[in-house]
Amino acid sequence: NNEYIPKLRINQKYKDLLAQGNLTSKEKNFLIENLRSGKFLINSIEQRQSTLKKISDHIIKAQPDFFSLKKSKLRPLTMQNIAEKIGVHETTVSRAIANKFVNTPHGVFPMKYFFNSGFKSNTGESIANESIKDKIEKIISKEDPEKPISDEKIKHMLNLEGIEIARRTIAKY
Repeated sequence: NNEYIPKLRINQKYKDLLAQGNLTSKEKNFLIENLRSGKFLINSIEQRQSTLKKISDHIIKAQPDFFSLKKSKLRPLTMQNIAEKIGVHETTVSRAIANKFVNTPHGVFPMKYFFNSGFKSNTGESIANESIKDKIEKIISKEDPEKPISDEKIKHMLNLEGIEIARRTIAKY
């Protein structure tokens, strides 16, 4: 949301001072250096915003089920995937999404929430870790507190849904 980002620009008075030619060499060099620095800062901020927009667009394309109101299932997605698609380094993606949030139909999430590894189901469908965690959470929320479901039983329940997952992974989640 660029609405809250102020539009930065170089004050015309400083450009006019340079154009008039009434400055000492020291003053002229000072103004030139600071104008160059200001332009660099403005360009850097615009580039970061552009990168963030590209990342957001690709997240939406990569996670269509999540952003439609029908399903909240995430697909596996890595920063490397997005970096390759937008032509930047993976660390650029990581820095760009740091402390950034997305308002979705399912609530507000940090942008890094959408980046996760995953598992392949028996049908070949990719399932994100977060989706599996959600499934485990739903199973646990329905269990009888007096007789908790074992990790092995949860593993068996997920296997019936076509999700091959180790018992120790379930315990970790």
